[in-house]
Amino acid sequence: MNTILRRLKETDVRGMLEWMHDEAVARNFRFDFLSMTEAKALDFIRNSFTDENQHFAIVDANDNYLGTISLKNISPTDRNAEFAIVLSRKHWGGVIHNVPLRSC
Repeated sequence: MNTILRRLKETDVRGMLEWMHDEAVARNFRFDFLSMTEAKALDFIRNSFTDENQHFAIVDANDNYLGTISLKNISPTDRNAEFAIVLSRKHWGGVIHNVPLRSC
């Protein structure tokens, strides 16, 4: 499966809410995603790209939302950031899990 990273769009909200309201996925995060509303998710999308935090959609070749990858607490001075990856459960165990991460 070819996957692409792009900026989040408002049309991603349903896919995001799918994993946010899935207890098997949401229990792995500090934030209470189970109580996330569509309005709050849309607000998150609208504010998802700043100098300090950048959130990208993981999509397939047809632009179907699969999950999100985030860079958080970006520090240009220290040249580091935290990252998080989340996939909707229906995409667990797929080819995307075999993509290695490496330092640049």
